Amino acid sequence: MERDRNRRGNRDNDDRNGRDDDWRNNNGGYNNRYPNNQNNMPAMSDAAFNQVFQNVRSKWFQLAKVTAVRDAFNNTANYFSTYQTRQLLGQITSETNRLELAKASYRNVVDKISFSQLYDLFSSQAHRDELDRYVRSYRY
Repeated sequence: MERDRNRRGNRDNDDRNGRDDDWRNNNGGYNNRYPNNQNNMPAMSDAAFNQVFQNVRSKWFQLAKVTAVRDAFNNTANYFSTYQTRQLLGQITSETNRLELAKASYRNVVDKISFSQLYDLFSSQAHRDELDRYVRSYRY
């Protein structure tokens, strides 16, 4: 009985099957566990990201949306997951602008190994190739 209590007590919020649940309590699941996170910074919290996302969505004109997304990516205090970046880029209708913003985002993406998941946002193979070349040539 004592041994079972200690075993349960040492599970540190693990789920009932013993899997690690600590990610749920760390910045909305976005933490330093990202591979290739050169800056070792966590992605912005869900609450902070939702503010940025709602700011972009509230813009009526595409130029204003592009500017808002560009400002978010150019803010060196902001770090994004690939998923968050995808959500912001999804608000932009022009592939040319989306490509420019995808390049601008790369510096602040914490899970760079997953960045290629954004390539399918582009219907043009030329844009996909250009983004891939940019990523491959990027210097930290």
